[in-house]
Amino acid sequence: MEGEQLAELPKRQPIRVLFVEDDRRYRETVADELSEHGLAVQSFGDGASLLGSLDTAAEADVIVLNWTSGIDLLPQLRHLGVHLPVVFLPGPALPPVQDCLAFARARPERIG
Repeated sequence: MEGEQLAELPKRQPIRVLFVEDDRRYRETVADELSEHGLAVQSFGDGASLLGSLDTAAEADVIVLNWTSGIDLLPQLRHLGVHLPVVFLPGPALPPVQDCLAFARARPERIG
């Protein structure tokens, strides 16, 4: 084995993700995170933008949708012949501090 070189493994293409999310900050955060893990992400701000780019879907491996708008978009995609796997994400969650503040404002009698 000494002196032998290992053959290089062929480079795999990254998983191609179409991501639809109307909240710009959440969309950018998730897309950046997926990209950092080696996925090729194309983001859309709404379902209409994705539907207008259906040729892009032919090049994708998976579609990631937010639950609230994605549940209406999925039947449209299927009707148009897009049968890629779909992952649903919940919307952006509030950080714990904001949850506490919202609770305190709604129920001041329970604090203190």
